[in-house]
Amino acid sequence: MQSRALFAFAMSVLLLSSVAAAQDLDVPMNLTLRDSTANVGNILKGPPMQGVRFLHNYGTNNTFLGINAGNFTMSGANNTGNGAGALFSNYFGTNNTASGVNALFSNTVGRDNTATGAEALFNNFNGVENTATGAQALHNNSSGSDNTATGFKALISNTSGGNNTGNGHWALRDNTTGYGNTANGAFALLANNADYNAGSERTQGTGRPNPACLDLRVARRPGFSAIS
Repeated sequence: MQSRALFAFAMSVLLLSSVAAAQDLDVPMNLTLRDSTANVGNILKGPPMQGVRFLHNYGTNNTFLGINAGNFTMSGANNTGNGAGALFSNYFGTNNTASGVNALFSNTVGRDNTATGAEALFNNFNGVENTATGAQALHNNSSGSDNTATGFKALISNTSGGNNTGNGHWALRDNTTGYGNTANGAFALLANNADYNAGSERTQGTGRPNPACLDLRVARRPGFSAIS
């Protein structure tokens, strides 16, 4: 009788589990999870037993939200990744914040970086103290440090250049290794790849007028006089 009772109980549990799998789960109070390891304490997305990472806090003081954000192998601490693939490759990197699809995707040892926007700082490997705000801002940066890029594809080509500031759409677009440049405005210092230049939206590098920007401004502002 006892064996039959246990069998009946087991079958009931399996039946309820199969039914629950197809239903919404309503939790009226707290839902408590263990700290994340590779096998417990995580919320997954996808078919049962085949789900992928969606919400976890693997490591020390880390928080990840998004399909495949973060990973279950890193030792870096104090990281925050929001968005699918954010900080996907991180290993030793610490104090990084990534918000956006594939933001800081390739970062492994870089620290103190902030990436906001789809694929911002996508290729960063060991660069430190960079701030990228805008889709693909500082996209190709791998080892450059102390750069600030604000705007769509600002400093997109930078690889190892440091201490650059690009504010505006495609500001310092072609810069790869240039150092200490400041560009303010759309297309500012567009073709620059030298050091210590400063430019506004009218210049494309080393003080040369930026035809693309001048044409844009002439079209948008009647009476605007281009300065060569």
